[in-house]
Amino acid sequence: MKKICYLSSVKLTLMNWKFYFFIGAVCLSSISCQKEKPLEIKPYKETRLTIIEPIEFEISSLIGLNLPFQIPFLNVPLNISTSEENTNPHIDLIRNIHLQDFVIRIISPQGQNFDFLKDIEIYISTDVLPEIKMAHHYNVDSSIGSEMHLVPENIVLDDYLKSESFNLRLELVADQLIFSNLIIRGEWILDAELINNP
Repeated sequence: MKKICYLSSVKLTLMNWKFYFFIGAVCLSSISCQKEKPLEIKPYKETRLTIIEPIEFEISSLIGLNLPFQIPFLNVPLNISTSEENTNPHIDLIRNIHLQDFVIRIISPQGQNFDFLKDIEIYISTDVLPEIKMAHHYNVDSSIGSEMHLVPENIVLDDYLKSESFNLRLELVADQLIFSNLIIRGEWILDAELINNP
């Protein structure tokens, strides 16, 4: 009787061991089969910013004298050019640069306005890139005053503005002759994308 009891307890112990081994194997296989969670990737958000650059032009009197009047005349084409150095140390941190607005104001002589103009266009170029039209204002109204907003062309300016230097040229068509030196100051307002994606 004692012998039978001993054998049954050994069988019971073997069954317990197999049961625990089976449970452990199932747990290990379920742990090892779990898929790794993918890294959470946050969507890239475009960051746009506005840059304001000052500019100044001078239109010399047609006769070399400063006289306080102007006279009506047939359309007279005028060209004014200036060369600008690229002095912005952060220009390589932006891209997709567009002209948002181009504002010009007559600073001197005081009281002078843009009513002598019929059309105005502004062009940009570099030593290696061709000249392209950047902005314009056609059919200037006689009541425009001393400040004017030019209409931007839909062009990307990255290559031009990231060059070491660039040239700006104003092409004016005047329907009155000006006998005063004009100082024109303005701002070109750029819309750009900050390069902040990986």
